Amino acid sequence: MAILYSEKDKEKYIEVYISKNMNMTEACRATGISRETVRNWLKEDGFFKSLFEDARQQDIDDALSMHKLLRQGIPIYDNDEIIGWIEKPDRQAIEKFLKAQKVEGWEDVKKVDANVNKTGGDNFLVVVGGCDTKLANSEAEIDESGIDELAREILGGEHDT
Repeated sequence: MAILYSEKDKEKYIEVYISKNMNMTEACRATGISRETVRNWLKEDGFFKSLFEDARQQDIDDALSMHKLLRQGIPIYDNDEIIGWIEKPDRQAIEKFLKAQKVEGWEDVKKVDANVNKTGGDNFLVVVGGCDTKLANSEAEIDESGIDELAREILGGEHDT
């Protein structure tokens, strides 16, 4: 005998699905609704499908927001100037984002490399990704923590990271 579910049951499933971190198995177990039933609702019920897709899109939006934080890092400011980092920008997150967005020149980049070359006097040339450059005025700008900042500045200047 087939079980009849109400619209409230479907809405409850979506609530549980969200609370279980978009895990269909966990949501089915918690509600007692089979995966087959959920799949049928997705095929046959436009309202349920829209609730389900809205929940998934919200999860994607949340993930994109978290990914943006990884790309930007968490700076420490003093009078609108970055003086350090609580969390440095994540180079891998920057790379993956640029590749996923199909930003020209980033499709085949395997690693963001930063090379520092002394150009004379107190000037240094910082090269990121083999093509983007910035002139640094002192070794202080290019110390270990400064390289990440310069790389981010270079990437941020040409690509919206």
